[in-house]
Amino acid sequence: MIDPGKREWLFKKLGYEPHSSEQWECHRSEQRFRILCCGRRWGKTTFGGNELTIAAMDATDPGYYWIVGPNYVQGEKEFRVLYHNLITKLGLGSKIKKQYNVSQGQMRIEMPWGTVIEVKSADRKDGLLGEGLKGVIMAEAARHDVDTWEMFVRPALADDRGWAIFTSTPKGHNWYQGLWLMGQIKSLHPDYESWRLPSWTNNHVYPEGRDDPEIKLIESTVSAPFFAQEIAAEFTSFVGKIYTDFNPKVHVISGMKYQPQWRNFWVFDYGFADPFLKIMSMCGESINSVIFPLGNMGWFLKVLVFLIKELLADRIQRTFV
Repeated sequence: MIDPGKREWLFKKLGYEPHSSEQWECHRSEQRFRILCCGRRWGKTTFGGNELTIAAMDATDPGYYWIVGPNYVQGEKEFRVLYHNLITKLGLGSKIKKQYNVSQGQMRIEMPWGTVIEVKSADRKDGLLGEGLKGVIMAEAARHDVDTWEMFVRPALADDRGWAIFTSTPKGHNWYQGLWLMGQIKSLHPDYESWRLPSWTNNHVYPEGRDDPEIKLIESTVSAPFFAQEIAAEFTSFVGKIYTDFNPKVHVISGMKYQPQWRNFWVFDYGFADPFLKIMSMCGESINSVIFPLGNMGWFLKVLVFLIKELLADRIQRTFV
């Protein structure tokens, strides 16, 4: 991990002052896996780029580091901060090997002592094979498939016991929420630490915090689900969902069994872009509707039970049968 004294010395040299006690806490954490669930404009790009700058400047422990974005454009943001720090602020342009071409997916820096930092795109999985990593930034982690982390990136950290930082705005209830929850239970997962960081904790952008006029204006002009997810950094909402009263804490029940005597309906989404999905809906007398996802709807959904009124049950029948 990064030496704390070196971190704060380099931050001063870069003229970088974390905007809040929360951001300092994230920087100073010594946990191997750090999960930052951030609202928009919190500063996750700046955070990740400065963490990589410290790794790049450590000549005593050279290694490979990646920035993995859902695509090259989203991975470029942290690289931009790193590049600016090394070239402009520290004046190392003549001493390092560098490539910076977003359209061709070539963003790479090699330090004189052998450390390499490179941007990788998750939509090109063949580029995620072969390297042993000292560390990785999973940029916009909630927008990655879980396979990117579990099948490709996580194994690459094993050789050197490398670290990972997951910076992202949440995106509904998906694998990233599960990762974040691991960081909340240190007794079970001591190598993980996580934070929920609403936009208003960036007091450079929002000096008055939660009561900042800009925050209040956003809240008054967007939907409640959008504000909860994109600004408050909450996992409680699906932006764009049709049935806004749906709550997995209330409507997800385990142990429900198939009842062949009930009315049963099958729904198929053939998933040309996303995984093939099969849903079975059962309508009984005491429970109006039970919906079972039989395909991949996220690792956390073992059984989905959604209680709805008879009118909605009829709508399901009319729509899909």
